[in-house]
Amino acid sequence: MLYMGSWNISLIKEDYEIMIDSKGNKYQGGWLNDLFEGWGRLFLIEGDWYEDNGKKGVIEEKGKYYYKKENYLYE
Repeated sequence: MLYMGSWNISLIKEDYEIMIDSKGNKYQGGWLNDLFEGWGRLFLIEGDWYEDNGKKGVIEEKGKYYYKKENYLYE
């Protein structure tokens, strides 16, 4: 896993960050207290992406999903 961003003094992720997992999926968005917080976008290696707001590490599931294979945006 690759993480580019800032940590507080307790090594907890905070602010706006980019994280890439071992499969190559990338998350770009807000963090607070080591959890997703605010706007974020997940880019999957297949080319799809999902964008939404998170609160305390939980995704609201009211966002947008783009299916690359069908070239379709679902809101």
